[in-house]
Amino acid sequence: MRTIRIKVYKFDELSDKAKQKAIDHYRNNWLDTGYIYDEAHNTVKAFHDVFGTEAGRDSWLDIRTGHIDDSIMELSGQRLATYIWNNYKTSLYKGKYYNLNSKKQIKHPRVKSKWYERTNQWGNYYYSAITLEHSCPLTGWCYDDDILDPIFNFLDKPDSRTFEELLNDCLRSLDKSLKREEDYLYTDESITENIETNEYEYTIDGNIFKD
Repeated sequence: MRTIRIKVYKFDELSDKAKQKAIDHYRNNWLDTGYIYDEAHNTVKAFHDVFGTEAGRDSWLDIRTGHIDDSIMELSGQRLATYIWNNYKTSLYKGKYYNLNSKKQIKHPRVKSKWYERTNQWGNYYYSAITLEHSCPLTGWCYDDDILDPIFNFLDKPDSRTFEELLNDCLRSLDKSLKREEDYLYTDESITENIETNEYEYTIDGNIFKD
């Protein structure tokens, strides 16, 4: 029987050469970007539920609108902006969230209140019926904003695009965002962040330590 003692190091204690070896090993063996597409796919499904569109035959990042009436798909400019606002406002926007802490309970049908013993205050929570905001309204994930960004920009400044063109722009916007995110996940910067977050340990030459 023999006992071998090995010194282990945190990532930031390694030499530059050893750090690069650790980064390359992570990139080639452990890096998984599939989860971003799973989350984005849920956003696309919710998008189709709102707008009545369908996934393309070749990819869920494509869109089909052929089953929707041409008179709707050909809307553009201010008429389209008005149509979107009238038909999809409640799906795209929600009332701004407020949390007012005070010594008094606010009694109102829209307000939910909770008493906090520690601070000796009421927490009064409500969503505004006047001030609207759009922050991840489909699923709560950031990809909601990516797919809906063309629509929000259009509502701020209507242009000559048709509804069909605008919906296609939404899927293209999400696709571009996913590719940018995937490219970033492969960078040394992103991998270093993951290594340090997980507090992996290494031998002096940059090999992962397994106890």
